[in-house]
Amino acid sequence: MYLDCDRAMRIIVPAMRVAVAKRLSEKGMSQVEIAKRLGVAQAAVSKYLNSDYSKKIAVLERLITKRKLERRIVELALSGNKRELENEISSLALNSKIVCGALKL
Repeated sequence: MYLDCDRAMRIIVPAMRVAVAKRLSEKGMSQVEIAKRLGVAQAAVSKYLNSDYSKKIAVLERLITKRKLERRIVELALSGNKRELENEISSLALNSKIVCGALKL
């Protein structure tokens, strides 16, 4: 059994990053710029955009997108406010009841 913070780090944060990376890419942002904004490697962004991740992350990313939970994070990424961006990702991830209940993770 995982603690909520473990679940957040292993599944929710990557799923959130996938959703955000896809939206930023749709807005014309390069992989390098997305990586800078999200604080991850460009190779990670490439995997996000090419759907190279686990089934749990894929299901959760679709749920995040369906509920439009990534919108605020996309806004923060576009504004360049990295500290607030990280706080928002952490806040959503640690409030895992929002998205994890349906998945029984």
